[in-house]
Amino acid sequence: DFDDAEGRQAQQQLELAAEQLGTRLPLDFVKFQSVQTLSLFVVSNQEEGEVSALSGVRLWGTAVATTNMTEFKRVAGEKGEGE
Repeated sequence: DFDDAEGRQAQQQLELAAEQLGTRLPLDFVKFQSVQTLSLFVVSNQEEGEVSALSGVRLWGTAVATTNMTEFKRVAGEKGEGE
């Protein structure tokens, strides 16, 4: 239900120009590390059209189950810190 979507804070907003349609757009990695659901809200259409039509959305990422923690390289803090 998108009745209150405009009043809520978005995790990330994208404004697409016509020439960007069909291209890969990077998202803020930190905000999308543990996504279980994803909602897309289209505020306005290209050229202010009356109807929104999405023919597809592609997502790239890596499942946590495929992450090899033996290859993990700590960038800050000590082992066990924050656990």
